[in-house]
Amino acid sequence: MLEPAVIVSKQGSVGFLTLNNPPMNPIGVAQVMALEQLLPVLAADKSVRAIVIKGESIDEGEATHFSVGANLQEAHIAEEVGPNKFVEQRIQLFNQIATMEKPIIAAIQGYCLGVVWSWPWRAIFA
Repeated sequence: MLEPAVIVSKQGSVGFLTLNNPPMNPIGVAQVMALEQLLPVLAADKSVRAIVIKGESIDEGEATHFSVGANLQEAHIAEEVGPNKFVEQRIQLFNQIATMEKPIIAAIQGYCLGVVWSWPWRAIFA
């Protein structure tokens, strides 16, 4: 069974979206699609008052990285779908994050590179 690209969980009134491609948590198509689907679910959940986006670690106590940015192993996908559509999908995700009514906290530890570097500008740094 495949691991989910993004793990969704709740603790009290906080929803967590955990990028699940450790240890570097690159953002690929699966992560973008999962975030696009899960953000509205947490936004609609009246019991969730804030959302935290963070990176997964391999083992408890191991170094965690928020994300190294784009998954370069998927660079061929940009060629297949066309660079405009590829970039547009990521812009739509950024806009989705930027227009959320609930506060979003970027729990950054370790690397935060590439396009994901722009997410915290909308979110609250933790």
